Amino acid sequence: MLLRSCRTLVAVGALLAAVGLTACGGAISSPAGLATQTPQPSALPTPTPVGLETPTAGKIYLGAYAFATKSAATDVQVLEAQIGRKLAMDMHYDAWTGTFPGPLDASDILAGRLPVDSWNCQLSSAQIVAGAGDPLIKTRALALKSFGHPVFVRYLWDMNLAAGVLRRGPCYDAATDNPDGTFSATEFVLAWQHIRQIFTQEGVNNVVWVWNVAATGVAPAPYYPGDAYVDWVGIDAYDTAGVGFGATIAPIYALAAVYHKPILIGETGATPFDQAAFLQAAVPALQTQFPLVDGLVYYDAVSPFADLTLSSPGIIEFAALGSQPYVSAFASL
Repeated sequence: MLLRSCRTLVAVGALLAAVGLTACGGAISSPAGLATQTPQPSALPTPTPVGLETPTAGKIYLGAYAFATKSAATDVQVLEAQIGRKLAMDMHYDAWTGTFPGPLDASDILAGRLPVDSWNCQLSSAQIVAGAGDPLIKTRALALKSFGHPVFVRYLWDMNLAAGVLRRGPCYDAATDNPDGTFSATEFVLAWQHIRQIFTQEGVNNVVWVWNVAATGVAPAPYYPGDAYVDWVGIDAYDTAGVGFGATIAPIYALAAVYHKPILIGETGATPFDQAAFLQAAVPALQTQFPLVDGLVYYDAVSPFADLTLSSPGIIEFAALGSQPYVSAFASL
């Protein structure tokens, strides 16, 4: 698997005490036609090392967004009790003004999980570029720096969807975004880079930045901020038509793999009728078709597209998935 030779492996004890860092070398160019030229700030930030928080070779992190009891503090624990193991990743969703990292992130670290914070927008990208969000961004940067433990951050995930799909009307600016209701790729790239620059200026080196796109929506490549600004590439894809795991992931994986970054399946799942077959096929497909995937997060809730909540058969198969050696070594964090 690519990038395995330069990854840092961090034991649980070290995870709770300090962040291990390595650098993996130069940037990787995207093949012609799959990424577009974007304006670059005058000074590039020092990137979070690509090798930060990747799993042991031949394994992936298994995680979930659990929303069964509607109590975020206990949902992940309920799911873990149902499947008989700890998860390696725990997904959280945070408003632009959210005060993460917080108790959920702290409990994740104590339990040996990696917190994944999906940071939503509120300002338009143009406003961020103009500096309107700088005080809040700095506050968030300092909070994460003080937290000290690794946190995955997906800012404005699925930015290639129309603003209305995920109710992001406040983030859409008719004057600077696209007439069809989608976000301007140019403005998004500049906003992402601006946020990263502020984090770098504040000396934050424990955030793993996940550029996360949707399998549906407009072509994601123009939204790519550049290799120096992205640590992992995330993809969201749901099986709402009963096509199976491989067919669900393959199209968006092909677009993500060109960046040669660790890939996180940030949101995936199947409707109750198809969950068993979907989960049974996951590991064989991951091992043979999707070698760059280093993490998989199951969306155990009702998504904007379908009800993906794990049914009783689904929980049985998710437990079986979690028992396989390919995803079972949560203690390798």
